[in-house]
Amino acid sequence: MSTPKIAEELARSESGFGTRSIRDPRSRSVEEWIADSLFEQLHGQYGWKESVARDYAAEFLTGQAAASVVDKLARLFPVAGSTVLEVGSGLGSILLEMRRRGFRALGIEPSEEWCGIIRRRFEKEGLPSSCLVQGIGEDLPFADESVDLVVSLQVLEHVEEPERVLCEIDRVLRPGGIFYLSAPNYFSFSEDHYRVLWFPGLTHRTGSWYLRLRGRDPDFYLNHVNNLTWFQVQRAAKGLGWINLKWQRRVEKARGWPKLAPGLSKWLYLASKSLKTDMNLHFQKPGGTTRAMASSMDRSARSP
Repeated sequence: MSTPKIAEELARSESGFGTRSIRDPRSRSVEEWIADSLFEQLHGQYGWKESVARDYAAEFLTGQAAASVVDKLARLFPVAGSTVLEVGSGLGSILLEMRRRGFRALGIEPSEEWCGIIRRRFEKEGLPSSCLVQGIGEDLPFADESVDLVVSLQVLEHVEEPERVLCEIDRVLRPGGIFYLSAPNYFSFSEDHYRVLWFPGLTHRTGSWYLRLRGRDPDFYLNHVNNLTWFQVQRAAKGLGWINLKWQRRVEKARGWPKLAPGLSKWLYLASKSLKTDMNLHFQKPGGTTRAMASSMDRSARSP
């Protein structure tokens, strides 16, 4: 990606997802800064009820959700002892929680304002914030084959070029490394941000018309959502040669079935996943299996 393109993307990311930049952030506590930023996004951009947006912000500030996510990652994958990269650190809760636990975690976030929030959070806890880099997923500033686990949570639907981001993730992953992805599926019947009924296959034009019909402002959707689908991610993963660990776990459990059963099972599995509201995918880069990644595959095979 050219330098002008990178500069353009960063310039568009002064504040998180294009929300109104909070004035004089140093004059308020970091908790107030986070609450104001979230409220602007949830109420101002998505159209959530004011009370719901404030309750969400209050719950977010407890850190319980971030702790639960890191607990899950630690159960599924060998986070301790691995180099972990979070692509899209948002307001920093996951990255901060991993660093609190002593994990070797790095983060990248395009929003200048949200990078400021993350650094303030690290500063408040006496932790170095050098693990955070401002940048974009289409041009990860990390060396080839330098990380063991990449985590991306509710981010890929917001990037300019999802396939390029996935290629960059493949580049920085070591052979045998794992990519953990969660994202909304726009080939489903629910819109995750505006929390409205959705219809699979809507274009930006028809989607924005529909949001207006529902009394919502489509500006965020038009400028910050790429209509990511489960099919799109699967196609890109197949092109990169990634192993679908969830499917592999299912196959391991199905040993001893009649020969036709796994094929039918895979068809039903793929059909059911393609319409789910949320994607939760675990991929492994082929070409080598380190001790840590072998342990991860074993954990995945044994987890429910």
